[in-house]
Amino acid sequence: MIAEELTCPVCVDTFVNPVILKCSHNLCLTCAEQVYSFRKLQSLQRIEPQKSSQVNERATSSSSSSADVAASIKCPVCSALTPLNPEKGIKDLTENLVLRNVLQEIASGSRQCGCCSKSLAVKDCIECKASFCSDCLDSWHTGAAFRGHQTTAMGTCKMKKSKTCGKHGEEMKIFCMDDQVLICSHCALFSAHKNHTCLPLSEAAESMKKSSEDLVWSVEREQSQLINVQEMSSSLSRQVQEDTTKVLDEVERNLNCLIGVLESRRDALVKMLKSDMKEKEEIFALQGITVSHLLSQADKLRKAEQDAAADPECYLSWTDDIKRFLKSAKEASSFWKFPKAPLFTMDLDENKKLLEALGMLTFPVPDELPQRPPREDFVAPPPKREAQAHPGAPSNRRSFLNEAEKQQLVQWMELGSPSPPLQLVFQAANDGFTFANFRAQYQKGKPSVCVVSLKNGFIFGGYTSVGWNVSDPVCFTKDPKAFLFRLSRYTRKLTRFKLLEGHTDLATWSGRGYHSSDAHVVAWGQNCDLAVCFDQASLALSCSNLGESYKLPDGADPRTFLAGSYSNWSFEDIEVYQVL
Repeated sequence: MIAEELTCPVCVDTFVNPVILKCSHNLCLTCAEQVYSFRKLQSLQRIEPQKSSQVNERATSSSSSSADVAASIKCPVCSALTPLNPEKGIKDLTENLVLRNVLQEIASGSRQCGCCSKSLAVKDCIECKASFCSDCLDSWHTGAAFRGHQTTAMGTCKMKKSKTCGKHGEEMKIFCMDDQVLICSHCALFSAHKNHTCLPLSEAAESMKKSSEDLVWSVEREQSQLINVQEMSSSLSRQVQEDTTKVLDEVERNLNCLIGVLESRRDALVKMLKSDMKEKEEIFALQGITVSHLLSQADKLRKAEQDAAADPECYLSWTDDIKRFLKSAKEASSFWKFPKAPLFTMDLDENKKLLEALGMLTFPVPDELPQRPPREDFVAPPPKREAQAHPGAPSNRRSFLNEAEKQQLVQWMELGSPSPPLQLVFQAANDGFTFANFRAQYQKGKPSVCVVSLKNGFIFGGYTSVGWNVSDPVCFTKDPKAFLFRLSRYTRKLTRFKLLEGHTDLATWSGRGYHSSDAHVVAWGQNCDLAVCFDQASLALSCSNLGESYKLPDGADPRTFLAGSYSNWSFEDIEVYQVL
C-alpha cells in the first residue's frame, strides 16, 4: 500500500520531483509536463480551424484567448482540473516537499536484513522480494531452494512487486484468459472465474507470445510513425517559420502602403484646409481695408457739409464728392462676401470597422500524418461495411483537389485551348460505394479522372482520354494520352507517371468480371499498375503494381509506391471528374 502511494500514476514508477495538484494527487514533474503539453496540444488543434473566422472578423482582436488555452492540467487519476498561469505553465505547480523528503529518506536510508533483523542488508533478492545481510546470504540463501534466485546490490534493481487480490488477500498468480485479468487461486476455483479458462502466469504469457507478432508489429509501426512525426515536425517547423516571415513581410508591405495612402490623404486635406483658410483671411482683410476707407470718406463728407453750404461753388463740388462716394460704396457692396469654414464628413464608425477587418488571414487545416505502409505479409482485417448514401445525395464535403491541382491535370491532358474545366460527377463518400451509383452519374466516352484517397494519407489516381467501359465485360483500350499520378497530402505536389513506350494498347481497361467475379473495375496497365473497384464488397480487390505499363521512379517499390501497400486498402473516398 505504501509503495502504491509512492508511485506516479503516469509513469508507474517512484516519484521524481513530485508536484501536487489541486485535487491532492501527485505527479512527477516530467510526467506533469507531459500531461500538460498533451492537453495543450489537443486544445490548440481544436481552435486551429476557428482562427480564420476570428481574425478575419476583427483584425485588431488579438489571439490572447489562445494564450489561455489549456491553462490547466487534468489529473490522470480523478480528471479534476488544476488551473495554471498561462505564462508560467507547469512551473506554477507546487512541489510536494514532504513527499520529496520522504522519498529521499527512503532512498538514502539503510535497511536491516529481512532474515535476522540484526545486521544491515547488503543485497536484494528479486525473487524473495527482501534484503539480506552477508551472513544470511552465505549461511542459507545459497541453498538449493534459492539456486535460481537473482541477487543485486542494494538499490541497483527494483524488486518484483506482487499483486494481492483485493477480495481474498492472496497473491494473484493466475491469469483468466476469458476476462484478461489477474486473479488469485480462490477466484479461479470459487468465484465468477471458475468456469473460465485460467492458466498460471508463465503458461498464459507463453500462450500470448504466440499471438503477439501483430502486437509487436503494431508497436514497430507506432515507433516508426513517431519518428515520422518527429522528422516532419522539425522540417515543417522551419518551413512554417520561413512562410510566416514571408507573410509578415507582406502584411507590413501592404498595410504600410495603406498607411501611406491615409497619410497622403490627410496631408492633402490639411493642405487644402490651410490654403482655403489663408484665402478667406485675405478676403476678410481686403474687405476690412475697403470698409475703413469708405467710412473715412463718409466722415469727411459729413464734416464738410456746413462749409460747403456757405459757398455755392464748394457746395457743387461737395455734392459731386457725395455722388462719387455713393457710387464707390455701391460698387463695393457688390463684392461683400462672408465665407464660412468647410465641413468635414466621414463615417468614422463604418470606416473603422472596414479598417479593422482589412486583410484576410487563412489558416489551412493541419494535415494528418500518413501511416507507414504495412508489411507485405500483413493481412488487414476486411473493411467494415459502411452506410451507403443514395445517389444524388447532397454533398457535404469538399473535393480533394483544389483549383490549381485541377488546372495542372487539365494541362497534362493536352485538350487544347481554352482548357475546359473538370467537373466532379461522383464522390463515393456522399454517393455511396456502389458501381451502380457511379454508372448513373458517369457520362460514357468523356475524358475522365479517378482520384483515390486512403486513410493512410495516400492520394493517387489516373486519367483516360477515352473514358471507361462501364457495362460490358473487361477489355483493354488504346489511349496514348493516359497517365497515372500521385498527390502529396503535405506539399500538395502532383507527380505524373507516363506510359512506357509500346504500352499504349494496354493503357486502360475496365468493365465487369474482374478477378472472375461480378466486380466492376477501372484500371490502368497490363498487370494492374492501378485497379480501382467501386462496390463496397469488392473494394479489397483494388490494387497497385506500378511499373508494368507506366513509368516507376528509380529505386521505388512497385507494390507500395503509389498507395502504401499492394492491396487491402482502407478507403477514405473515391472521386471521379469529367470534362463535360
